[in-house]
Amino acid sequence: MEKGLKKIGIIGFSFALEPSEPNPCNQRIAYRIKLIAEENPDTEFLFGNQWEVDLALKWVGLTSDLVVELPEDGSYLGSKEVWPIVRDQLFIPNGITEVVPVAQPFLQLPMVSKMIRADGFTVISPEMKLREIGFDKNSIQWWCRGPARTAAKAVMLKLGFQHGYHGMQSS
Repeated sequence: MEKGLKKIGIIGFSFALEPSEPNPCNQRIAYRIKLIAEENPDTEFLFGNQWEVDLALKWVGLTSDLVVELPEDGSYLGSKEVWPIVRDQLFIPNGITEVVPVAQPFLQLPMVSKMIRADGFTVISPEMKLREIGFDKNSIQWWCRGPARTAAKAVMLKLGFQHGYHGMQSS
């Protein structure tokens, strides 16, 4: 790192899942990560990404510093599982205190931002609109196919229902 460059963490949380990744939402997340990096040349970014976002990030010419892979047992890998890994293995060891979360803006982004703040990090909101990340009508995760489904899933989780989804197998 050049002396005087500010260090900030970027974490890409995937949204939706298709049998063949990266899906369009994760491609748009990766593209926004690239734009953030390009628009801030005086900043050194450390990239911690969920595996689906990492696949798309390679397509736009960037490399993740840490990739959170799908667990070998096929268990669910959601935002709540990704954040502690990136936090503990990449951001804390590198002295990162400011984080830009890049996530689907409807419910996921506010949830991950709250989670990151709760751990004492400063959340930096991306300058660009993330609305274009959208939903994935082809996702094998039913709750990622549209805003009403995402809201229904959020209510179910809040009421204590189990996630009901495990890895690449749909429920």
